[in-house]
Amino acid sequence: MPSPQADVPDEAGRGAARESPYRATPVGLGDIDRLLEESSSPAARRDAPVRAWRDDLALVLEALRYARAVLAGDVAILRHALAASTPRWHTDLVRELPSILGARSEETGWSDQRGPGEEPDLDLDVVIRADDLVSAHGEMAGLDLSDAAAVTRVLDLIEDTLVAVAAYQAAVELRLREIRAVILRQYVENLGPSRRRGA
Repeated sequence: MPSPQADVPDEAGRGAARESPYRATPVGLGDIDRLLEESSSPAARRDAPVRAWRDDLALVLEALRYARAVLAGDVAILRHALAASTPRWHTDLVRELPSILGARSEETGWSDQRGPGEEPDLDLDVVIRADDLVSAHGEMAGLDLSDAAAVTRVLDLIEDTLVAVAAYQAAVELRLREIRAVILRQYVENLGPSRRRGA
């Protein structure tokens, strides 16, 4: 999957590289609310720190995509457990787990891009950033999948969290598109007329 930062050119000489406060810190929905509020209407604000916003939002988006994939996997497992009707459903679940989880990868925006026999290439900073977003995932630990009432309770909790995460992912993706457009416009304007004509 391409980096959210890879499609818009930056100008050289803009000072020392900035370390985002979101790089290796758990990100909560309140943090995302503040970032979306700070970065609102980027095209209407002169001298807005659009590149800093882009970098922060790109890191947050990675965490949201990862969290959505984890939670969607939980939902798939729990729904499968509730729908199972055979005595050997535990065995069936283990056998079918790769296809159950694989069906969710494109939907969530998070996919495993390993080749055959390759080790997972997962940035642990993403896991750290997503820690608060996947807190409901902790309910899976020790859950008796044969207890329909317990499974339903956890499923409701995780589905509610998943809906919220998906909504925030859409909002962050939209804001990133707006900010990229501003950065691209600034880049073109800074080229000057002669360079824009290819002189």
